[in-house]
Amino acid sequence: MSESAIRAKIKTILETASGIGRVYGYQRSIHHEKVVLSDLVSGGILNAWSISRDSTEEIKVILGLGASLGQSLIYQYEIEGYYALKDSTNTEGTFSDTIASIASVFRAKPNLDGVCFRHNYIRVQEISQATLCDVLCHYTKLILEVEERT
Repeated sequence: MSESAIRAKIKTILETASGIGRVYGYQRSIHHEKVVLSDLVSGGILNAWSISRDSTEEIKVILGLGASLGQSLIYQYEIEGYYALKDSTNTEGTFSDTIASIASVFRAKPNLDGVCFRHNYIRVQEISQATLCDVLCHYTKLILEVEERT
């Protein structure tokens, strides 16, 4: 498979997670409030996720005493999520549940429906707060490492 097929499958699987909002298969660059309202709001709340490739490593796969089985490409993806913070409705709990749902849907698809050889499950790199176009949000950075055998 190709990197673009892997990224597309990550997006498709991410869209099945409970509580997920708008999902983009690339890193969005948002500078205007008008774009936030039109592109990032889902169900009346800012709830947006993006996928970007952070790195690629090429490794030789060796069996036993040096016999080569080919090569692998290891892609590291960052999945970033923003969810508007509202203390009175415990949005932190909702956001935490969404992160758990994301981990669960990827755990259920260890080879991304046959698009890759394997992945190392979701790693939660960061959970914090961030401002996106003057909207205070819960923020997370999730890491997904995917291996493609070639």
